[in-house]
Amino acid sequence: MIGRSSRYPASGVDRVGSEEAPAAPPVCRLAWSPVCAVSARARRGAGAAAAGGRLEHPLGGRVWCPSGIGGKAPGETMWARRRETAIDEADWAAVLERLPILDPLDDGERGRLRGLATRFLAGKSIEPVLGQRVDAVDTAVIAALACVPILSLGLDAYRSWRTVVVYPAGFVARGREVDEAGVEHEWEEERSGESWLGGPVVLSLEDVEASGRGDGYNVVIHEVAHKLDMLDGDANGRPPLHRDMDAAAWARDFAAAFEDLNRRIEAGGTPPIDEYAAEEPGEFFAVASECFFETPDVLEAAYPSVYRHLRAFYRQDPLARLERLRLVHPAEENPRRFPGA
Repeated sequence: MIGRSSRYPASGVDRVGSEEAPAAPPVCRLAWSPVCAVSARARRGAGAAAAGGRLEHPLGGRVWCPSGIGGKAPGETMWARRRETAIDEADWAAVLERLPILDPLDDGERGRLRGLATRFLAGKSIEPVLGQRVDAVDTAVIAALACVPILSLGLDAYRSWRTVVVYPAGFVARGREVDEAGVEHEWEEERSGESWLGGPVVLSLEDVEASGRGDGYNVVIHEVAHKLDMLDGDANGRPPLHRDMDAAAWARDFAAAFEDLNRRIEAGGTPPIDEYAAEEPGEFFAVASECFFETPDVLEAAYPSVYRHLRAFYRQDPLARLERLRLVHPAEENPRRFPGA
C-alpha cells in the first residue's frame, strides 16, 4: 500500500427512515481501495473544533434530526424547503458576494446555478444540530456550493441522498481499525465534513464559511464529490464515468498522480495540492475536485491529466473561465476577489 493508512469503516449500518445511519462503531481494515461507509474531510489547520472545546461526533451516533436532536422535538423540521421557490434576490446577492469562486461564471451559468440551488433546497433537508442556527443565506451558500459540481450534470446526480447535517464547527469522530498484522487501534480525528454511503452529508458551518474563496479548500465540494464517487457503491476515486470517457486512462492517470503526491510528501517536499489527498484514492478524487473548482490553474499545472479527466467528468472548464475573468479583471483592478483574477 502506498502512503498513509485510511481511517474509514468498511461496514456497520442500520436504517433510519430512507437513509442509513451508522450502527456500532465499525472496525476498519486497511486497504488500497476500501469500500467506505463514511468518507470524510479532515479539518485544515490545528486547534480545538470550537471555542471552549471540541464537538463530539461518535461514529456510532445518529446525528440527524428525524428522531429529534439538538433540543428539537421529533419530526420538527429544522430547515426544509419543500416548495420550489426561487432563492430571494437579496439572499442570492449575498451568496455571490460570499463566494469568489462564482466570479468566473457567466450570467447564464449563474442563472442555472441559482435554479439548481433552488431545486436542491426544495428536495433536501438542511438540519442543524447542537443548537446551531442556519439562516437563509447559509442554506443558499451550502446549496450553491453543492451544485457547482453538477452545473452540467443535473440534480439527478444527487438522487441517492436527501439530508445535510450542519454542525457549528469541526467535530471529533472516533473509531477503531485493525491493521494488516491484526492489531486493533483506536483513533480520533477532527473533521470538517463527512459523507455517508446511503446517508447524509455532514458539514461544519465554520468550514462552509471558509469555503469558496478560491484558495483550494472547499468542504462542501469535497463531500459532494464523495457522493458522486459513491454512485456506484464505492468511494474509491473512480465515480461512474460518461460513456465517452476512458476508464483505463482515468485509473492510470489518477494512480500515477496519487503515487506522485505520496512520493513528494514522503520526501519532505511541498505538495502541490492539499496533502489530505494522499490518504487514499477516494480522498485524492475529492481533494482534486476541490482544486478543480477552487484553484484550477494549480491543479492543471501539477497534474494536467487529472485536470483533463475532471473536465470531461464534470463537463466544465474552470480554468478557461478563470482565464476569461483575468482578461476582464487584472489583479491590480480586482484585489479582493478570486485569487489571481
